[in-house]
Amino acid sequence: MGADQASAYARLVGAQPPVAPTRVTLFRFGGVVYESRGTLSVHIPLSPTFYLPLHVDVVPLDVPLLLGLATLDRYGLYVNNVTNRLVSDGRGFAAPLQRKGGHIYLVWGADVHYSVAELDRIHRHFSHPHPDPLVAVLRQAGNPHATAETRAQLHALTKTCQVCQRLVQAPSRFCVALLHDDIVFNRLILIDIMYLDGKPVLHVIDKVTLFSAAAFLSGETVEAVWWTYARIWAHAYAGHPERMRTDQGPHFVAAGWQALAHAAGIHQRELGVESHNSLVAGERYHAVLRHIYRRVKADHPDLPLDVALTLAVSAMNKTIGPHGLVPTLLVFGLIPRVPVSPLRLPTQQDRMRAAETACKEMRAQVARTRVQAALRLRVPAAADADLPVGTSVLVYREPPTNRWIGPHPIVARRDEMAWVEVDARLRPFNVDKLRRYYPPEGASTPQRAEQGREAAVQGTEASGGVSGGAAQHGGASEAAAGGTPAPPTGVTPAAAAGNAAVDVPPPATAAAAAGAPGEEDLGALLDAVIAGERFVAAVDAACHAAVQLPVGGLPADVHLTANVRPGDAQISTARCQAAAREEVDGLLAGGAVRPVIRSAVPKGANVIRGRFVFTLKGVGTADEIPKARSVAQGNNDKAKAFVVHNLATLRQRSTRVLVSTSAVQRFRLFAHDVNQAYLQIQDLLARTLYLEPRKEDRNLFSIADDEMLLLVRPLYRVCDAGYYWHATLQKHVREDLHMTPLSSDPALYMRKGVGGLVGLLGTFVDDCFLGGNAAFQAATESTLRVFEAKPRQMDNMEFVGVRVTSTLATPRNFTLDQTQYATTLESLPLDAPYEHFTSEQAAVARLEHTRPDLCCAINKAAQVNEASYQPRHVQALNATLKAARARQGLGLRYPPLDTTSLRLRAYADASFATNDDHSSQLGYIIMLADASGRVHVLSFSSRKSKRVVWSVMVGEVYAFTAAFDEAYMLRYDL
Repeated sequence: MGADQASAYARLVGAQPPVAPTRVTLFRFGGVVYESRGTLSVHIPLSPTFYLPLHVDVVPLDVPLLLGLATLDRYGLYVNNVTNRLVSDGRGFAAPLQRKGGHIYLVWGADVHYSVAELDRIHRHFSHPHPDPLVAVLRQAGNPHATAETRAQLHALTKTCQVCQRLVQAPSRFCVALLHDDIVFNRLILIDIMYLDGKPVLHVIDKVTLFSAAAFLSGETVEAVWWTYARIWAHAYAGHPERMRTDQGPHFVAAGWQALAHAAGIHQRELGVESHNSLVAGERYHAVLRHIYRRVKADHPDLPLDVALTLAVSAMNKTIGPHGLVPTLLVFGLIPRVPVSPLRLPTQQDRMRAAETACKEMRAQVARTRVQAALRLRVPAAADADLPVGTSVLVYREPPTNRWIGPHPIVARRDEMAWVEVDARLRPFNVDKLRRYYPPEGASTPQRAEQGREAAVQGTEASGGVSGGAAQHGGASEAAAGGTPAPPTGVTPAAAAGNAAVDVPPPATAAAAAGAPGEEDLGALLDAVIAGERFVAAVDAACHAAVQLPVGGLPADVHLTANVRPGDAQISTARCQAAAREEVDGLLAGGAVRPVIRSAVPKGANVIRGRFVFTLKGVGTADEIPKARSVAQGNNDKAKAFVVHNLATLRQRSTRVLVSTSAVQRFRLFAHDVNQAYLQIQDLLARTLYLEPRKEDRNLFSIADDEMLLLVRPLYRVCDAGYYWHATLQKHVREDLHMTPLSSDPALYMRKGVGGLVGLLGTFVDDCFLGGNAAFQAATESTLRVFEAKPRQMDNMEFVGVRVTSTLATPRNFTLDQTQYATTLESLPLDAPYEHFTSEQAAVARLEHTRPDLCCAINKAAQVNEASYQPRHVQALNATLKAARARQGLGLRYPPLDTTSLRLRAYADASFATNDDHSSQLGYIIMLADASGRVHVLSFSSRKSKRVVWSVMVGEVYAFTAAFDEAYMLRYDL
């Protein structure tokens, strides 16, 4: 840069003069050598969100700032001389250039901005002020940086500031609403419980006419509240209303009340949390009723309480109304006569005419009042808020908390109500109590506050450093938005992970449960009997749409491992992000990856992308934990076409053989789960492979924009990673544990001792299922020393989607079942598309492991193709689903057998030409039995014959041959 240009830039931005050089730097221009006078820090704005921070040498020449090829290559820039743009494909911008005198220039004016670090420093030094007064201070100081762009940057910085987000002023609420087309009595009622003289009173008000009814409650149970409402309102006037609005009181959110309202045809809606006074007249008229009641009691102290309350309600209905229109006139079309001045009673025609006139006048008055209120009152900030499903928000809690807490994800939306996951439960909030949460600058996803307590308010310092020489402005990431499902009443956060788990409401409180002696609490009974009915209409839309479950997706296992889909709100939670950091720490500590400079990567190198896969372990249990795994997108591996997969995988029947042998030999079952198995591979990756993390994941690996990762050890989903882990695990099993594989399944190993068999081991990727005596249990503890693994699971566990249980008493009985998974199966409509049919068929096929009775039906459903698909196939599959649900607890039981009378029994049969294509169905079952008649199911199958047979005998022979082959292999191994 020339000296004149450097001075102009320093004057323009108020920068320091060039710093004297520490060493002599020479530059050659036109054959003449010039010495650098020093360096100057220059920020070159290329887009509203990106600038180049450079240290430029100043020479005594009249030349502009020159950008060399080294600088362009470093930041991934290039000049498009056709469109006259300075382009960055990686960052997605193109800065305009100008042609002058045969050269091309990048010209920028006086709008030189502060950096993020500088603005953050000023913002915190002034104790987190609003951006407007801070910009005003900068302007008063005559600072040329106080531009409109600076104001926008300060607004963006304030949005992501953790202190400002939580200490912003309390929100204003919506004070007016659109009026219904007409005034109709008993369309919408407001119900609330107040207290007079320390006694509970049920107060019911019609929303549009403000007609009231009230009575003392005999108790605060659901039954007492419901029958009081029926007595003073439903059976006294016009029956049950169309809609009912209540607060979050325990009586109104109980399953008993919900069921009674549903049976009466009432659409009930509870107000949101922290929405005080949202019942409007339903709470405002409490003070009026209390005042009149006290006046009546003061004038007539001997009156019974219920009579005094009746007089107070009567006085309200006859005198207090909107704009002089008393409620009795709006409801009955007359004003009750005064006894001291006898008047003729109006005819029915006069009453109807008076009611019509009064309603017309009230409509006009209410509409006029609401328009005036809308013009007079301040518009709530929530009016312009865009809070779709999946957004992380802060929730305002009233004093004594008096600040915004969170962030928490929105699970469902309907109108102005949003259901937010707070303290592991879904809580309804009005949108005026919510604010979008903006994560700290540089964070890839919003951070969740710890559940069950308020997040500590801490001043977070935005990252002002330049990663890789480039600085970013703003750009806080937002949570992905999903659909808008129906409001899920009482759906747990497990539904947000993909599991349709329903949270049964808690029983009534002790106060509500204490009714009259000898009387049953109807609310408590209904809570226990029909708690699930409240979710009939909402559970499908809420649970599945909240997690954006695609059409045709597999039902998630309950109490098993559940995958968290990309974009799910749970990924932004603190526990998922902590799991991701733990995964990265393991990768770096284990030497699995190593950062390299992008320019050092050879041209045409094998580069694949990477991402994080999140899962939930122990879904729906107290031990539910998230797990993050860094995986490579091996489908883009250039070597994929040359890798032949031939790895051993544990067969389903091998699990049954292991359990059966353990029952016969009186072994004990246990399991090992290796942590980050691929990081514990002994061999290094034999080929050169690079990994490019996603932009939002780069901060977890602490790499700059001009860096990528070199894979030293294979990651998950690298096409040949399985071979490395298989070789490591097999070496340990063969050499350290001295075990040999069985002939029928190379993934099932056995170990023999002096007295015979001492243990069995089955491997499935990084999970090991074992059964053995005490000596074998002690020997296999070396696995926990050689590999980093979770604590050993004894007796009861889950292995490859199957629950294994053992009895406490010895000799132990073992059971294999999939009870929890069977509860997730759902029937299909007869007009379901073929894609839904295949998806549901694949879902029920997972039960084939422990349900031999479903084998034939499952295989017949698998034979249906799109061309032959008909509604009768859906009926057959629904019948299979019904049978699976009807006998959910059915499983395979393995009791101890008499070892002196063991025999292997095989039964085979064929169904001649019964399939749609006239092929035969072949089936067999093989069991281990003793003389007492107790059996162990070892293997079973029901398959379509690969060849068309022309006689029943041939089909029987084929079935017998398949059974004999399987039995012979089992006999050899056993």
